[in-house]
Amino acid sequence: MSLVYVFAVFMAASAAVATIYGVRIANELKGRGIKANPWLLRLMLFKYLGDYKRVTVEETGHPGPLYKPCVAALLLTLFFAVCVLIVLAAIGRLSR
Repeated sequence: MSLVYVFAVFMAASAAVATIYGVRIANELKGRGIKANPWLLRLMLFKYLGDYKRVTVEETGHPGPLYKPCVAALLLTLFFAVCVLIVLAAIGRLSR
């Protein structure tokens, strides 16, 4: 199996995890009375992340338990996307 496929699978898995955490964050915000729509997650994810962090820091003094895993999953998705691009450039398929 090509290294591109391995990185692409890891990228898709981390994107799925980030989506799951994003939906949970949107539902948490909704439960706290803040307008959040899980169906608009792709458009509003970073706004929801900021709102969730702000609300939980105000309540407890530190970010909520869903914040760090969601940010980590987003960073992993970005990392694996860059890895896919690097591998594609190294084997010459990106320049065609």
